[in-house]
Amino acid sequence: MRKCLIFVAAVALVAACVLPAMAQEKEVSLYGSVRMESFHRWFSKEAAGRGGELDRDETQYEIGDSSRFGANFKAGNTSANVELRPYGGGEGGSTSSNFRQWWGQVDFTGWQLRVGQQSVLDGLFPPGCCIDEGSVQSNFGGWSGRVRQPGLAAFIPVGQGTFKFGLFAPGDLGADGSGSVFNAVTNPGGNPVLTGYEASVDHHIPQIQASYDIKLGPASLKFVGGYQTYDEVFWSGTGATSDVTESIDSWVLGGELQAQFGPLTVMWQIHYAVNATAYKGRPGFLNPKYDVASNDVQDVDQWGTFGRFLYKMSDLVTWELGGGYVDITQDYSPANEDDDGLFVYFNAQIFLSKTFRFTPEIGYFDYRTRSQDPGQPAAEVDQGDEWYLGAYWRIDF
Repeated sequence: MRKCLIFVAAVALVAACVLPAMAQEKEVSLYGSVRMESFHRWFSKEAAGRGGELDRDETQYEIGDSSRFGANFKAGNTSANVELRPYGGGEGGSTSSNFRQWWGQVDFTGWQLRVGQQSVLDGLFPPGCCIDEGSVQSNFGGWSGRVRQPGLAAFIPVGQGTFKFGLFAPGDLGADGSGSVFNAVTNPGGNPVLTGYEASVDHHIPQIQASYDIKLGPASLKFVGGYQTYDEVFWSGTGATSDVTESIDSWVLGGELQAQFGPLTVMWQIHYAVNATAYKGRPGFLNPKYDVASNDVQDVDQWGTFGRFLYKMSDLVTWELGGGYVDITQDYSPANEDDDGLFVYFNAQIFLSKTFRFTPEIGYFDYRTRSQDPGQPAAEVDQGDEWYLGAYWRIDF
């Protein structure tokens, strides 16, 4: 009954905000963008996924998932955005589509409220690299959070900047498979003790996000932060004498600086995160684990930095050099684990018209080493490297 009352109150609030705007003159504008990758990639034998025996190379022709078609709506103090994108492209072509944005916003006196699927608040500057549509930036020092999620967000002008606060759908790693904190749990002797278990995830609060943007003449600063927690409940597992509930807490703090010096623009960011994979809801190389020896969840610490340097040679050509580094560590019995990676790229954004641009790009990934008990060379595994060369194509309409 309480949940029903809350829902009815929310509907009444939205109706009170939207109905007055329906009498206003409506403005609707359509837009779109078609984007495509054409790259060739060369993998060393350690990174080729062939048991470390053979290197490989491959051609990558894919429709960009950031291609889009959308509509903006405006009437009085109410605005909205609906945006569709192709999904599941890859080398076989796009197989479906989903909504990239689906939100409405009401402008009140001195602040705005946005409701629906929208860009998250804890993301730092977008990628400039084109390979994999820039998604690799978040794996090599950049921070992008979960990009877009359903949520409620408030925008409040404060001083020379804007403070943003939001509550978003939480992420998790699931209760089965590689994301579970109980996955492949072993006792101090290395033998599985929690096999045959069943588990589920309980969310008690939404993901909390905040950011503050400030303009300082030709420069700008941005600070972001986020927090979430969820429980993974384990029961009926072999070797367990009672139910086990473990909380997985995750958070992030980050900042960025952007400055312009004539035709040169410098962009730099840094972040620190705990259990970043749980925060994003995407399993990675290292995920939080339940440690029998300490009877606790062992967190994963991550820090990363990413920079971009853009030089506008003319209205037709902009050169860009960028790169990043990430380091991920976990204290886990009987051995600590460490993983890091390095990425650099160079491209030229060339405008052949106001609506058509293409970007030739070359880049290098050093997947570096992954180790247990850092400092012991015998335990280190070389993960290889990769080169790529190609171009990114974009037509806006």
